[in-house]
Amino acid sequence: MAQRQPDIEMQNARKKVIVNGYPSLADFIAKDKERSTSIYRSYHRLTSRNLLYLEAELFDLEKRQDELDEQDLKGDLTSKQYAIDWSRLSTSDDERCVERRELLTMCRAKIKEYQDALIAQETILKMMKPHRRTVEAFQSWMEGEADGRGVPVITGLSANRLLDASDLIALHPPVDQDWLTRFVRRYFRILFVEGKIEGSLAHFSETRISYAVAVLSILLAAILLVGSIVNLYLVQDNLKRLGLVGVYTAVFAASVGILSNARRAELFASTAAYAAVLVVFVSGNLAAP
Repeated sequence: MAQRQPDIEMQNARKKVIVNGYPSLADFIAKDKERSTSIYRSYHRLTSRNLLYLEAELFDLEKRQDELDEQDLKGDLTSKQYAIDWSRLSTSDDERCVERRELLTMCRAKIKEYQDALIAQETILKMMKPHRRTVEAFQSWMEGEADGRGVPVITGLSANRLLDASDLIALHPPVDQDWLTRFVRRYFRILFVEGKIEGSLAHFSETRISYAVAVLSILLAAILLVGSIVNLYLVQDNLKRLGLVGVYTAVFAASVGILSNARRAELFASTAAYAAVLVVFVSGNLAAP
């Protein structure tokens, strides 16, 4: 017992004490193995206004550039030389050239700022929304209700950072958002609890849910293929066989469209392949036992 005491003290010394507030909030997000709590505001309204202001500034710069071009058009031969010869424009001490170079520098900086903002906004708009239940659980934890602490993690304006669901983005949302995954996540999530449950807060493994959905999808595909072949094998009437081919093809297309994230082209391709298998089987004219 005396020998184990130093080890216990060493373990306790290694445990980090996290202060309640932004440190504990950051620690909570960082400890999420699947990064489902990496949820932040997109500030779409502010970024839209920023883009509009940058656009307005570029309108002014563009107008000044057009005015200078018009002056060159109406000016003397020297002005026209500045318009076609960069070496003269870049080295001349003429007041008009200096003004044009300053305007060019301003345009370059503002255009780069504007384009960088556009690219950043495009990237943000492509990000997916977080799952509603994840947001609700996260907000409950921040308010101190989920684990029974009763003390908010942070206060002030940031305490309401998750209330505007339309402005939230998830840096690492669940990959699969098809109907079957949502169904399993909603009604059978208790089967995928990972770690201990603190109060009303529990962590569900999205990886295990994805594996379960993959197994269900494989079983369903096998049933549709093998079941249809067995049924067609037992039916001898050709008209009934053709009708069954149409029914099974429609069921297969519906299952692929509803239970997966297949695109339209992928849906057509998979349905055509499935129908081709059934048609080849029927055309083989196999005799029933």
